[in-house]
Amino acid sequence: MDQLFSKFWWSFVVRGVVAVLFGLILILWSGLSLDLLVLTFGFLLSSKGYFPLHLVLANLAEESISF
Repeated sequence: MDQLFSKFWWSFVVRGVVAVLFGLILILWSGLSLDLLVLTFGFLLSSKGYFPLHLVLANLAEESISF
């Protein structure tokens, strides 16, 4: 597991940067409409769902799985 995390460390950095940018958008543009806020939050959640899925699929591609 540690080998997997050390190989894909950048995905955690990207998730952190996206979360910080989302927070800055909320602070700096507090007058945003609710639609834009929901769209931005949806993007944040989509990116948080994509990167763990990417880690799993990359790990499965490297290993041969037999059932």
